[in-house]
Amino acid sequence: MGEYKVIITIVHPYIQVNSRGNNKTVQLKAYALLVVPGFSSSGGGFLDSSSDTDHIQPNTKLELPFWLATALCNRRRHIVAVDMPKQYKEGYREILTADANVVDLHKLGPYYYTFGSHLLCFELPETPDIAKSLLQTFQSRLRKIMDASQNAYYEDTTNLTAKLDEMERDLFKCGQQGLRDFQRWETRASEQLKTSEMVINHRKRKRAVMEETS
Repeated sequence: MGEYKVIITIVHPYIQVNSRGNNKTVQLKAYALLVVPGFSSSGGGFLDSSSDTDHIQPNTKLELPFWLATALCNRRRHIVAVDMPKQYKEGYREILTADANVVDLHKLGPYYYTFGSHLLCFELPETPDIAKSLLQTFQSRLRKIMDASQNAYYEDTTNLTAKLDEMERDLFKCGQQGLRDFQRWETRASEQLKTSEMVINHRKRKRAVMEETS
């Protein structure tokens, strides 16, 4: 039957993760390189509803969910070829290497780190460079994020977090929560400790018993 390949490019360059860590659907744009039989609407398939033929023709643009792309491009099978989105390509990686702190990461993708880590599963030639870029970007931005979270306790943080991706925003919130917890602990530590009423009553009863037996 031959090998049928599709080039995948990202339509929405991010992936959303719910509280259980399950990935919501992300649509990918696909370009068929070879004829894919029976997958158009007239052929009884579902990948290309606009096609007038029974088969997906070469260079046909499609949208596929991210989970389907990973199922079709892995170590066990290589039915599709993947084209990385531009924000993970060399040009953007060089910008992040130069000064990651000035980049609006939320504009590149609100889940920039999360989606980037998912893209590593395709194991493309640039995968090691993408992984290195993700790590270096996170490391170089982390200190500024945590410093800002500690020094903007009573300020409007909207502008400070506007350029952060969702994971960075969570870290910013954790930093502020940690500061609040420390301040509450510090306040309690300065207060005089008092013996609880239960302990006082227990000591009174114990003293009374000892006096009766003496």
